[in-house]
Amino acid sequence: TSRINEAKYLLYMNPNFLHHPDATYLEEITTEHDFYVSEQNKKLEEKNAILEVKVVKLEKKNTELDKTNQMLEEVLELEKETSD
Repeated sequence: TSRINEAKYLLYMNPNFLHHPDATYLEEITTEHDFYVSEQNKKLEEKNAILEVKVVKLEKKNTELDKTNQMLEEVLELEKETSD
């Protein structure tokens, strides 16, 4: 980590940094990190898409249950009226 910090400091402070031995090292680490983050983002986007589909299915199921609940309430109301 200290080598990375030193390399970052040199990158900002020294225009000749590209000739420094840590320049390539820092570039490799940054590239690897960017690739890792990109792959993680892809995985999260895939999971998000799956979750969005599940949400739509749950919303449909919820609508069906609301309709069933409404029908049951109507039946109870009718039974209550006929028992009176």
